[in-house]
Amino acid sequence: MYQRYAPALHSLSERTGTPLPSLFVSFLILHELTAFIPLLITFYIFNALGAGVAFVAWLIDITEEKDKEKHKDKDIGEQGQGQGQGWTMAGKVREWYDEAEKRVEKVGHRYGILGYEKTSKDDQGMLGTEQVKDEVGSKGTKAVGSVADAIAAYVVIKALLPVRIGASLWLAPGFARFALNPLQHLVRRLRR
Repeated sequence: MYQRYAPALHSLSERTGTPLPSLFVSFLILHELTAFIPLLITFYIFNALGAGVAFVAWLIDITEEKDKEKHKDKDIGEQGQGQGQGWTMAGKVREWYDEAEKRVEKVGHRYGILGYEKTSKDDQGMLGTEQVKDEVGSKGTKAVGSVADAIAAYVVIKALLPVRIGASLWLAPGFARFALNPLQHLVRRLRR
């Protein structure tokens, strides 16, 4: 696969004046930064506006409506009149929502934040979903709101993946020149 893109990658490296490995590492760093920093900002925006619970409720509503329609179409399709199953945006959003629930729960337990009790890694696998919901719910609406804010922020950042990839690609040459290359020169000097 690399052979197919090698000429284009080498011309990109020459045009930007940065080595190919530096461009790759820059892209990876920027891709993570364009996820983490906006995630925190989006979380605090949802938290400040108190909009996380409403956003999560809306996500659940639209994904459940589409899920009902899909099952209805599937039933009709079995009779030979409907369309086959396919990829849907609502299905993808529901997948992101489910992933967000798991990650928020994991981070909440690991660090004791968002209304979760801090637990060890061994104890995290032992908790059931109902026990977690009871635990967060017993902390009051502030904890439930924080969990919803975190889930909403995660889903928004997942939806912005194409924008994040484009930004990372666009910023990678400059980041490599101004951050990674000077760091490489410093490491070389220290080795001498």
